[in-house]
Amino acid sequence: MAGNKIVRRRNEEAKRQDWKCWWCQIPMTPVPMPWVNGQAYPLTMVTLDHIYPKGDPRRKHAPRNGERRYVAACRLCNEERGKHHEKANGLKRHSRLKPNALQFDCQPLPLEPAS
Repeated sequence: MAGNKIVRRRNEEAKRQDWKCWWCQIPMTPVPMPWVNGQAYPLTMVTLDHIYPKGDPRRKHAPRNGERRYVAACRLCNEERGKHHEKANGLKRHSRLKPNALQFDCQPLPLEPAS
């Protein structure tokens, strides 16, 4: 059950961050069980997010000296950061979520972690 392993990892990262999003610091909600790929999930649901965006050469190298490669982020921040970097770098979107699950109105989100 690969899905459960991913869910556990998301929840472990969130717990490590006291259930606060790495980027916006809002409280996150756990991944609903059972995990059903393609289902619409809450915008505050915990996801794993790459620290370095697509196209950044640091993303391809293995972490060194305790460096983190992934962080727990709310779904909203993860999707917004992905859209921003894909647009900026001319990359194509490869999301497994249903298109209607990605539509929301909000203010632009920070691309750097909250202090």
